[in-house]
Amino acid sequence: MDFADGPAVKKKVKGLLKRAKRARIAVAYWGAGAVEKLGLSKTAATDLVIVCDLLSGGCNPTEIKILRELVGPDRVLTCDRLHAKVWLTDVSAVVGSSNASANGLGNESSETAGLIEANIVVRETALLQQLDHWFEHEVLPQSRQIKESDLKRACRLWKARQPMRPLLRSRSILEALRDNPASLTDENIFVWIWSQDHRSQEADNELGRVQEEMHDSEIDCWEEAAAQPGAIILDFYLQKNGKAKFAGLWQVLPDKSRRVTEACDILLCRKVEDIKVLSSGEDLKGLTQGEKATWEAAATEAAKSKEEEWAIEDFAQFIA
Repeated sequence: MDFADGPAVKKKVKGLLKRAKRARIAVAYWGAGAVEKLGLSKTAATDLVIVCDLLSGGCNPTEIKILRELVGPDRVLTCDRLHAKVWLTDVSAVVGSSNASANGLGNESSETAGLIEANIVVRETALLQQLDHWFEHEVLPQSRQIKESDLKRACRLWKARQPMRPLLRSRSILEALRDNPASLTDENIFVWIWSQDHRSQEADNELGRVQEEMHDSEIDCWEEAAAQPGAIILDFYLQKNGKAKFAGLWQVLPDKSRRVTEACDILLCRKVEDIKVLSSGEDLKGLTQGEKATWEAAATEAAKSKEEEWAIEDFAQFIA
């Protein structure tokens, strides 16, 4: 038997579902993105039943619709009295406080980050049998299939509950680096520091064509630059006085991010205000006005090395 707090739960559950052939999930609340976070579309379990409390106001109706399409409407049930959080498979089980919701698996948005979760991982055969008996004889008899009228009512309840969600201040990228630089290791986040120059006319013309094709005037680009699709770039340029100036927080387009023609090579991006840490699901704010000077001072110092590109965890030394 192991202990798993909030950040470890998603990894434990996802791994458990990946290996299991049979799964019984009795988890009251489901939030946006839970199916993707748990890898439910890739689960090995061919015998899967999920019970939620749809009419509690704590279930995102859109996510329940996704579940029903994925698993089947006869295998996604609702139980009006369910408050449990049990992830049971033929391999092991996770039992505790973590829902498939905002705080339980990594938040839908940053405002609820930080609620304290606690769970245990059960592998003992006798306990797994007891949990299975509980599911079959306590949960299932009080559960029912979801009707369209239930989904409509759940939409109203979900909207009504959102203003009452617990609000906690989200961290910024800078705070995350100061707290634990290693937490952003292996994340696709980089700092670019470049000498200011202008894009070629050919690049500007090609960008205009891309914006028109995609019907999106917010798309921007770099010329003769390389980064993986979806990468986050903290962009700085060096002024004539040698000081770095922040040019924005950008994300490389996740699809069709590079456009190469005979005249130019451009990397497409879009400006963002915050980022999601994939390993934890946490949303981090970008550069706040009060932190901008700290970032620019660090970038100015880093520029002395003549390196133009930094992984975020390596750049942390200059912030420190």
